[in-house]
Amino acid sequence: MHIAGSVLAGSAKLALQVVSQRKRPVLEVYATFRHRTRPPEQYTLRGPGGAQEHFQLQGADVFVDFTLANIGGLRAENVSLRLAGDFWLFDGQKKLSSLPIFRGAKIPQMAPAQIFPLFHIDVADLEAHDKDGKSIGMIKERFTIQVKYNGPRSVLSGIRRRKYATSFEFGADLYEGVLIPPRE
Repeated sequence: MHIAGSVLAGSAKLALQVVSQRKRPVLEVYATFRHRTRPPEQYTLRGPGGAQEHFQLQGADVFVDFTLANIGGLRAENVSLRLAGDFWLFDGQKKLSSLPIFRGAKIPQMAPAQIFPLFHIDVADLEAHDKDGKSIGMIKERFTIQVKYNGPRSVLSGIRRRKYATSFEFGADLYEGVLIPPRE
């Protein structure tokens, strides 16, 4: 998955500011509304009499990108994510809970200012449709990502590690009526 340079630069600046302030790991989940341009594709159509017409199309992807970032000043260890609620991806072909990150896979460690891409949801998956397939607004389902992690061992904590947790709630209704961002 491609992460835009502006996202990385912004999070690095944020992390740099926070690293000097926070002396513990702090993990946050970010949802970013993105509009990414695909590379142009060349097509040729053959018409009557063998005439050819060449044209070029450039597609675009509009989606919500979810990333996990350590904005704290210390390394986070044994990071696990759990999903409360569920969500269908790819036009109802796959559930969000079926992704490995939500089925027990752990991130061994995340350094300060490190970003870990989680998943993305296409804008088409956020739309609710009636029986005829006509869009009737945004879906009403919500889900919560629960993040649990440990701090590193230190002289003060001895053998025990401090445990931390945070959560992030997402609902498609947050994006109803939002303008599509400019292309990247």
